[in-house]
Amino acid sequence: RTRAVGVATIALTASVLASGLPLMNVLPRPLLGSLLMANGVELTKLWLWDARRWIDRPGFAMLFAMICSALLFGQTAAVLLGALCAVFLSHLRLSRANALKYHLTSRSCHPSASRPHHAQAFLRRHGGAIHLIGLEGFLYGGTVSRLSRYVLRASERHGREMRFVLLDLQATHGIEPSACTLLRRLRRQLKARGVSLLVAAASSQMVAALSP
Repeated sequence: RTRAVGVATIALTASVLASGLPLMNVLPRPLLGSLLMANGVELTKLWLWDARRWIDRPGFAMLFAMICSALLFGQTAAVLLGALCAVFLSHLRLSRANALKYHLTSRSCHPSASRPHHAQAFLRRHGGAIHLIGLEGFLYGGTVSRLSRYVLRASERHGREMRFVLLDLQATHGIEPSACTLLRRLRRQLKARGVSLLVAAASSQMVAALSP
């Protein structure tokens, strides 16, 4: 039923526009003004009050700032402000995302490839020394900072048993320069604790960026 009403409205509007007749002149001007004012009040209520139900606080603050900018400086300034705020909020949310995909040890990881019995026995005894950490997405400074704290806490928790940390970067898309600096600092911090930080499945650009 709703679809039929929408289709009928679109068809009626298109026919009126295609006819070229000045049908708006038939309606009284006060009635048209009242309809436009009512529509404006309804839209203002929708985006200034009702929008708080489905938009988070940063998004609602951005919307309120755009409306204030449109009232004070015009629509062009509001569109420019909205674009800048959208880029900033997008970058902020992505930097707060968790890049950790998995965390395993060679003791708990069981690949499909078969190993000799002596190799399996060796991994059961010493597999806890090798920690496999998989990452995903784009590595921002904020995500690598949280990753560094996570790895350092894991190093404190496992103590001398942890000897190697292998970062799997196969599912990552890129890395920020600030994130490279944080990873190099993490490598130095782990080295001071007797732990080696290794990188796997990294692109040539990422390897060059991570190199000291």
